[in-house]
Amino acid sequence: MPPAGAHVMDYYEEVWNTFDFRHRLLWIDALCINQNDLEEKSLHVLMMTDTYRDASLVLMYLGQEGEYTQLAVEFIHDYWLQ
Repeated sequence: MPPAGAHVMDYYEEVWNTFDFRHRLLWIDALCINQNDLEEKSLHVLMMTDTYRDASLVLMYLGQEGEYTQLAVEFIHDYWLQ
């Protein structure tokens, strides 16, 4: 399994070229949270509801496509976006 954030930069570059981010604050969980520090991760999980609720735009990167990617996308669409 690749380390956290290994593919994020590829996605980040694609998104950066698609949207105008000159006046935006970016929060990238895999880069902004020490994924090896359980205490730090726990503190950030408590703040995530506010972070994402207050965001003007939320983009998700689930990682490289795998066996369950389509199922995950359908779940997100059906459960969270309806």
